[in-house]
Amino acid sequence: MKLVRVVWYDVYSDSLWYCKEDIMSSESIRCVSVGFLIEENEREVKLCHTVSDVDLVMGKLIIPKGMIRKMEEIGDNESILQE
Repeated sequence: MKLVRVVWYDVYSDSLWYCKEDIMSSESIRCVSVGFLIEENEREVKLCHTVSDVDLVMGKLIIPKGMIRKMEEIGDNESILQE
């Protein structure tokens, strides 16, 4: 399993009243996530933040591909799981 760093943009939303000028100065939120790559398909990337040596994982993060700006491999679980 690859360890990856993903740079992506998240939705910014709330349900308050604003002037149009306030909305025009708002932006989506740049995020950086690091995790183990579970699956990548044409629609999304699926990560987890913790792996075990008995094939269990914890902490899922599913990011739509259209929100991703960059993804790079930074390691793999075999080198990381070594003591």
